[in-house]
Amino acid sequence: MRVPKYKAWIKSEGHEGYMTEVTGINFPTGFILIPMSDDPRESRRIDFEECTLLLFTGLRDINKKEIYEGDIVNARIYGDDPFNPQPIYYEGSAFWVDYKFPDFDRTSLCCFPEGVEVIGNIYENPELLK
Repeated sequence: MRVPKYKAWIKSEGHEGYMTEVTGINFPTGFILIPMSDDPRESRRIDFEECTLLLFTGLRDINKKEIYEGDIVNARIYGDDPFNPQPIYYEGSAFWVDYKFPDFDRTSLCCFPEGVEVIGNIYENPELLK
């Protein structure tokens, strides 16, 4: 069984937010733990209301970078020019990209034989979607 892996966008009042790894999640009481230093025993509690959890897809891009929900990717199929950058989202037990084809409104992330390239994410790089 694969253990789900997450990272989180931490919302910050009056400041820009930041992305961080998640070292623990407590769903019943609604908080995550994030690292405070390189020491794994030092962590900080963040309530769910203060963050957005981003699930790891289990896949890596063409540069071996982990792909998470909310990442913005470039993709190509069979040597064609890359499609416009699109975000990854999770719906109905699959990860999707809104690349439209004649018979489909979206495409499963696993349908790109030449892979995808992570170029940013929707929180730190929203300008990539314009």
